[in-house]
This record gives sequence, C-alpha cells and structure tokens, in this order.
Amino acid sequence: MDDWSSFCFVKEKSAVHQKSVNCSDMCFHAKYRTIEGTCNNLQHPMWGASLTGFRRLLKPIYENGFSTPVGWTKGVKYFGFEKPSARLVSTEIISTDSITPDTEITHMVMQWGQFLDHDIDHAIPSTSLESWEGLDCKKTCAYSAPCFPMEVPENDPRIHNRRCMDFIRSSAICGSGLTSVFFDTMQPREQINQLTAFIDGSQVYGFTEERSRLLRELSNDYGLLRIGITSAAGKAMLPVAGSQEVDCRRDVTESNVGCFLAGDIRVNEQVGLIAMHTIWLREHNRETTALRDINPHWDGHTLHYEARQIIGAVMQHITYKHWMPHVLGAKGMQMLGEYQGYNPNLDPSISNVFATAALRFGHSLINPVLSRVIYHWAKHSSPLENSKEGGTDPSMRGLFMTAAKRKLPHENLNNQLTEQLFTVDTPLHWTWPHEHTAIT
Repeated sequence: MDDWSSFCFVKEKSAVHQKSVNCSDMCFHAKYRTIEGTCNNLQHPMWGASLTGFRRLLKPIYENGFSTPVGWTKGVKYFGFEKPSARLVSTEIISTDSITPDTEITHMVMQWGQFLDHDIDHAIPSTSLESWEGLDCKKTCAYSAPCFPMEVPENDPRIHNRRCMDFIRSSAICGSGLTSVFFDTMQPREQINQLTAFIDGSQVYGFTEERSRLLRELSNDYGLLRIGITSAAGKAMLPVAGSQEVDCRRDVTESNVGCFLAGDIRVNEQVGLIAMHTIWLREHNRETTALRDINPHWDGHTLHYEARQIIGAVMQHITYKHWMPHVLGAKGMQMLGEYQGYNPNLDPSISNVFATAALRFGHSLINPVLSRVIYHWAKHSSPLENSKEGGTDPSMRGLFMTAAKRKLPHENLNNQLTEQLFTVDTPLHWTWPHEHTAIT
C-alpha cells in the first residue's frame, strides 16, 4: 500500500480550492499574479497553480503499468537484462573527479539555472518516512512504499558497510496510482509540483498565501519583505527560519544560528544559491522603497504587489534574453522563435520530463570550486576583507569570475555531488552524503 492517506487531505484541500477558486476580482487578477498561480487563465484557473500535478508529454512507464517504478520487482528484465543499481551507474559512468573549465560560460549560467528551477518546479517528497509495514525508510533495504532504496554494489569506492542507500519516492496525487482504485478507476501515478509553473518569483515570495505572509514584513505598511541581520557592510540578509520552514542541514556544534528562510524550502542548499536569494530580497525592498517615494499614497499591499510584478518581469527578461541563448545557442533560439502572445489554450504546467530530466543538465556545469571575490575583484582576499562585505557580494562576483565546468562525454558530473553533497561531519553527528546522481 502506498503512503496515500497522509497526502490525500492535502490534495482534497487543493481540490476544494480548485472548485471554489474565485477569479471574479478583475481589479486584482487583471493586473497581478496570485501567489498560488491561480487565475492566470480565467477559463482554466488551476492551470500552472502550485500544488497541482506535473503535465505528461508521454505516457508514464511503471513496472506494473500504473504505480511501481521500473526496477521494483526483482528478476524483471528489460531487453534481456535486469536494471543495474543507480549507484553503480553513477560511479561507473557518470561521476568524475576531472574538471575541464568551460571557455565560454561562467558558473553564473549554472547558478541562474538552479535559481530558475526553484521558481518553477519542486516535486513533493513522500509525507511519510515509514512504509505501511512500519519499516523506517532510512534503515531498510526492502522495497516497501514509499521506501525505494538503492543497492550498493560490491567494491563501491566509498560505501563499505551498508547494503543500500535510502531513497524515498515522491508523493502522488490523490486519486492516481494505487489510490485511484478508491475512486473506481485505474490511473497512472502522477507527481505534484509544489510551486507555480510561472516565472513569477515563487522562490522569493512563496507558493501559498501562508508562506507569503511568513515572508512579508507586516510590522509596517511599506510592502517590504522581512530581513534578518545586516552584514558588516550594512546590507540586509535573509531572515532566519524556524525548524519546519526549510530544509536545514547544519552543524549545530559550530553555531547556534539557524538556516535562512525564503520562498523556496531549498534556499540553504549551497552558498551561491543563498547569495541569489539574498540579492533578490534586497532588490524587492529597494524597488518597494523607490515606489513608495514616487507614490506615497500607495498602501503596503499595492507596494508589495507592484514590486513583485517588477521582480517577475526582470526574472523573465534575464531568463529569455540572457540565460537561454547561452543554453540553447543561436540555432536553438531561432527554432524557439519570437514570443507569439498569450495563448489561452496552452496549459503552462511544467512537464514531468522537463523537471526531472531536461533541466537537470545544469548539474553537469557545476564546478566544485567557487572563488569569493572582494570589491576590487581580487580573488585571494583576506578574511578581514571578506568580513567587511559579508558573504553575499563576494560570492556573486565569484559566480561571474569562475568558469563553469565544461560538459564532456567522459566528464559528466563532478564527484563532489556523488560523494560529498550535504555531508555534515562533527564530533557529535555525521550524516551520509547525498548521492545526487543516483537519486536524480
């Protein structure tokens, strides 16, 4: 049995929301985007909204036809062979310790790609870490939904004392996969996109009204986003999150300072991403302050949504005019063609294959070394110089000055992602590194 019950109530709330969504306030909807992405299309108000399903371009392939993943049943062969362990594929084919710098693009191409990705898609993981049989997914090597552990091959370069690596499947839309039988139908399992499908700054502003309110500075009527401490240079930093508000993996023995809070829960994954979130927090507050100077009669609600509208437009401009030409090249951009205007018949929902495969190309661009560059563009700066500016500005300069990793057939993904990602190593606590290649 799948872990459907704990998510069904969430989906039911979404379904109720879908039935009762009200797009009649045209004074608002004709001008601003909703936080949840609803009412973008007045005929199909849930298209592209947060907490809705990914779109399919092709029929899904499940081992039992509708729910279990390929490789679930031992002994099943494909083209005459059993599926190899994802970890074996990672170590033997994909992982590399060699890095060839790209001569045409910087690390910022990768970083903008990740930041963009965190605006438009996030597959919700299982809401339970235990199976219906009561198995702890972090301790079992059995396939028992949602547990789908990866076998550790013999002679693994790093792992010698475990037979498997824990892995938990994504949550399914209630009424798909195994839960579809409760609705007297048989529908293939479908995954949920937590975010809106639009380039609208979800990673800055959140994807639900509740999270949006958590991020806003409500102690005044200026439309600002909340900030945390200020850097030594007097610049705003992100606010600190509560324990359940973000994915937070930190060394608790090193500091009592918590993780950062932003619109997307993955804000703390790495330094470059934190820097990006910080820059856009500052930019929103800069825009809001400038708008208040020009329009002193505007209330905080108007200031916030006007600034959010500008931020979304800037993000779209950067993506289509500056980032995509580096990714697709001149021929690809020519094939894409010019924008033809709004099409009310096109479902903008992110496709499953785009979120899980196509946009993952950016992982192959990751350079394991990122320089922090001080204000006069010197790479090797003293700790004192770095402390004067804080971490954000030097990290942003470093992204522009560090070459991206070149994508070569024999240099796919740096082994820092397969062997060391998210490791926390302290005298009191040690966590297994996250095996990014095998999981994705």
